[in-house]
Amino acid sequence: MLKTREGNDAVDETGRQELKTLNVDRVTSFTTHHHLNPTIIAKYRKVDWVFAVYRGIELEAVYYMPVEKLEPFFTKWTEKWNSNQKDINNPKIPLKYVVEHGLKIFPADQQPDLPPLR
Repeated sequence: MLKTREGNDAVDETGRQELKTLNVDRVTSFTTHHHLNPTIIAKYRKVDWVFAVYRGIELEAVYYMPVEKLEPFFTKWTEKWNSNQKDINNPKIPLKYVVEHGLKIFPADQQPDLPPLR
């Protein structure tokens, strides 16, 4: 648990960030931040991400995503913010993108070795 709330949902003991969860019965994209701005984007660029997918209240899958794989989103959001100088309300990361580009770490017979922290 974080002592303060500044855009991250959770950080584990290694410093990796669990950004968002998703109930696949209700939505198909992960929301990010309700006032996304360059400060929050800069924080997002510093950590690898973990996405948890639920069906109702049952955990269905967990994906690990190196931060580099999310750069297209960060670039797009930065350009959008720079064009109008207004915070972006909950830009999305599609589940399809996470499944295609992330490393599925749950369920798995063995947990993969995650890369070292930055």
